[in-house]
Amino acid sequence: MRPFNDAFDIFISGEAHTVDLADLIVQLKIDPVDIGDDLREQPGRFAWVAVIAAQADFEAGRIKQSLAAVRATLGKELHSANVGKDRNDRLTEAGIDERVTTDERVLDLVDDHAEAARRAAILAGLREAYRQRRDMLNVIGYSTRQRESAET
Repeated sequence: MRPFNDAFDIFISGEAHTVDLADLIVQLKIDPVDIGDDLREQPGRFAWVAVIAAQADFEAGRIKQSLAAVRATLGKELHSANVGKDRNDRLTEAGIDERVTTDERVLDLVDDHAEAARRAAILAGLREAYRQRRDMLNVIGYSTRQRESAET
């Protein structure tokens, strides 16, 4: 059973990687009978999740900066267009703000930023889950060693 179905591409060093969140969530499961494989694979899994979480956060920030730049450029263009116009023909600050806010490029970037921020938040949560998984593996490993040493 796949608890969550969301896959997307993320670019790391110019190379596209498909991130399947359902697979990452399923990989959080620990086999309590034989944790050897889990202990060996945990550092690599955590590193991968940490890298994609950092990249997702970077992409959300990049889109946020692009959005701010587009808003500033549009605002500047509209202010420049206002210079020299008759008082009745000028746009008010509210009118300029409304045009900037409803511009198609701004709306597209707002949607892109919301999606990128959602992915970054999910991946940050997964990164924390993998940290907790590491701690749980350590506890299980310690308990197993204690139990085995008590039996001998």
